[in-house]
Amino acid sequence: MVHLELMKIATFNIRYSPFKPSSYAANDQVLFAGDGEAPWSGRLPFITDQIKWESPDIIGFQEVLEHQYHDLKAVLSDFTSIGVGRDDGITRGEYVPLFWRTDKFKALSVNHFWLSERPDDAGTIGWDAGQTRMVTLVHLQPMLLGVSRSEESNASFFVMNTHFDDRGLKARTESAKLILKKSNELITETGRPIVLMGDFNAPRQEAAYKVLTGQYYADETPLQPADQSSKYCAAGVEQTYGRDQAPHTEPAQQYLGGSIPSCDVSAGPIARYFIDCGAQVQRPYGVFHATFTGFDNNPNVAQVIDFVMIMSSPSNLWQVIKYGVISNQFQDEPLASDHRMVCAVIQAG
Repeated sequence: MVHLELMKIATFNIRYSPFKPSSYAANDQVLFAGDGEAPWSGRLPFITDQIKWESPDIIGFQEVLEHQYHDLKAVLSDFTSIGVGRDDGITRGEYVPLFWRTDKFKALSVNHFWLSERPDDAGTIGWDAGQTRMVTLVHLQPMLLGVSRSEESNASFFVMNTHFDDRGLKARTESAKLILKKSNELITETGRPIVLMGDFNAPRQEAAYKVLTGQYYADETPLQPADQSSKYCAAGVEQTYGRDQAPHTEPAQQYLGGSIPSCDVSAGPIARYFIDCGAQVQRPYGVFHATFTGFDNNPNVAQVIDFVMIMSSPSNLWQVIKYGVISNQFQDEPLASDHRMVCAVIQAG
């Protein structure tokens, strides 16, 4: 089997901005909102510097509007990317784009699905969510030289990037169930590992996180992957959820095609759950734990809601080597975002 080199994965909510940088002159003084938020023109250089310094191989962004996506593509010229607007599947609304190093990976397939009861319908809003939410899914192949095609295919993997709703508790929980089912189906069909990253708007004690990591089902009859007649069925059974003070190419396409029918989620155990990279490393890098800070850096609102997770079969196929939450401020400069970038270094077993 071909062993992947160490991969550095990052997720970064950059804070949406409806204003284009071109609306500010280059020599304008950076103006701050009441909460200390600098305009996009003032934050983009700091975001860019962070990414280039940390040098991730793959990075997923959240809260990206169309003009911000174009700006990121322009400054991250060593990366290939994919992303669509969540409101129409084209350009409207926020993107959850994925960027990967062009010299290290090639995309075998790209897909998008929506976190709703109709995941194939662009722009749909699910359950009690306040806004449209979606997932960007890419099947990546490492650019390995001197190996056979069959060996190369053994090293491919999937990457998902998402941003859960900030209002709907049920929406976050059901979104996690939908992603968990799709992920189990992908691994069952392909055997390839999955990276899941994003802003979950849910801390570790909330149901959505516990669904993804399996804790939610510890005292219940767990879920079961759909059979061949009901692939990617939606977890539509309504339940009562607990909450502990939570805050607000081609291979993959055949698995994602068609509508998602309803199914019985209590039919049997799900085979695999996600591993939280941040919970696997005994000594994370740096002094920061919270991934959300707000722009005023108020410790009372700081939370851990951004994650990088992995799923593989067997579960130890991939190992988490390093993990860290990266500062979103340098010296006395404006905050790059109201979130901190989260990084994890992963190695194939």
